[in-house]
Amino acid sequence: MIVLAFDRDWTVDVNPHPNREAVSLDWVRHWAHKTNHEVWAIGNQDLVYEAGIPGTVEAIRRYHGDLDVLGDQDDAGRYEWWPSRERRLELLAELFPSATRYIVVDDLDLGHIDGWDHYTAWEFCKALEKIPLNGYLSLSSNEADDSNGIDSEHAKEIYRKLHTANEVEVVIDVCGGYRFRSREWKKVRPSTLPIGAPPTIDFTLASGKTRRVQLQMVIDVTVIEEIPDREDGDDSEDTTNVEPPGTGLMLGRADQADCLTTPQRVEFAIDVLKVATQLDALPIKLMEMFTDAVKEVSDDDTAPVVQASEYTAEYPSLLRQHVDELCTLAGVSDTEVSRQAVWCLMELAEDDPQAVFDAVPTLSIALERDDVETRSYATYALASISKPYPEELLPAFDTLLELAEDENQAIQTNALSTVGHIVSGYPDAAVEFVDSIAALLESDKKRIRNNAAGLLGDIAQEHPEVVIEYADELAARFDDPNIQARINASIALLRAEEADPSAIRAQSDWLEQALDDTSPEVRANACALIANSEVPASIEKLRELRKADLNETVKERASWAIQRLS
Repeated sequence: MIVLAFDRDWTVDVNPHPNREAVSLDWVRHWAHKTNHEVWAIGNQDLVYEAGIPGTVEAIRRYHGDLDVLGDQDDAGRYEWWPSRERRLELLAELFPSATRYIVVDDLDLGHIDGWDHYTAWEFCKALEKIPLNGYLSLSSNEADDSNGIDSEHAKEIYRKLHTANEVEVVIDVCGGYRFRSREWKKVRPSTLPIGAPPTIDFTLASGKTRRVQLQMVIDVTVIEEIPDREDGDDSEDTTNVEPPGTGLMLGRADQADCLTTPQRVEFAIDVLKVATQLDALPIKLMEMFTDAVKEVSDDDTAPVVQASEYTAEYPSLLRQHVDELCTLAGVSDTEVSRQAVWCLMELAEDDPQAVFDAVPTLSIALERDDVETRSYATYALASISKPYPEELLPAFDTLLELAEDENQAIQTNALSTVGHIVSGYPDAAVEFVDSIAALLESDKKRIRNNAAGLLGDIAQEHPEVVIEYADELAARFDDPNIQARINASIALLRAEEADPSAIRAQSDWLEQALDDTSPEVRANACALIANSEVPASIEKLRELRKADLNETVKERASWAIQRLS
């Protein structure tokens, strides 16, 4: 296992050096989530959210057991004390003393720190092409992170253009290529979205409204050096002064809707949505006719309903009162139509989870679609609903659990997140699936192992007698190379031990090993397990912890264990 510590600015391609090569964010995510290496953010902590990796605060928490040493936070979120870069690296080395190598990538010179190999980003990228790093940190075509299905070169090119532009024209994959202009944009932090969300950008339109776009929907970005002067003959679309289709004419068409063919009805629905969007209102009669217009859906992939579903995907907030119609579209056999309708439901779920309660059965069915994008949108939507309303997802629990091992990382992550929210709120619901959850402890993916141990810990709060049956499997996690798996396993055992102390005593070898764990939380929990169940353990080792451990909780629990065993 290698410990990788990354700075962000002038290091990772979210903010690269203007004239130097930068480390791909996709690579950082890949090493963090698809290998057993430890990957940490030691500079600008925005990288924590962008790459989904732990940072300085987590290092402090794991080392000291709490964050007291940092002091209070001010209004800007800054702590009273913050460790130097050198100390941050020392903490990581102490947390992972058995690592085979320590690598820090930073534009600042950190080569003087003992035990660490320092590279600038451009040096690191070049070193990855040669032995030995290309052996340790390979990114072959079948290993590389697909960044939630987004071509990394395309994504980097989009970010590059946005980084240098004053104004852009964006083309997105809606209605065959919808265009809009923007002079302001910002990346949405993953921490503000459901876990595993695709990369997303907020564009401010000329009207002042914000348009949220997933990166995978962006076809092209054109940099506009100077804002066009319409008086000089620029005939490009001005989104602030578009003449909407005549509402009088459309009301006439609405009166004759019963006589329209299915394609005509869907074309009419598109016009309805355009009017609603451009007037920033919902003409009641037109929206009633939209409801009728989508009742008859053709499975022909060339039918106008495809365009209709794409247009509805562009303005999902206008359809909050039309969840039933979106569910109808999501249920058709045509993949493109179904995918766009589920996309709409996902957008609605992110904005207002309660608005899509009635769509949960439809989204649950979408989890079993062959189309990867549809499944990804459905799991994202359910993850959005599950945090505030886990009870709504109870009927979909078994399907979500099956998706926990999906090959697509976004689907896997969202499914695990959703299952976690359900189990945390309703541990009873998971009891019948404990066998399946315990089997995930042996997964080759660390995120799955971590979550499986965490789920068993949640279930053990209400049903320790069920979880204690898997004491052997949980104790074996003390040998897991990932620290969070070891922490979660120790918590699960601590919560389940009351049901059968003898099962804990049978894990004496694993518990004695856990007393040397790099995590103070694991050491403290191991001491508690030894004390509670009177596990035969080395008194000398416990005395050593009581005397010399840097963590006060570990010292207290070691002392308690000594008293119980004496």
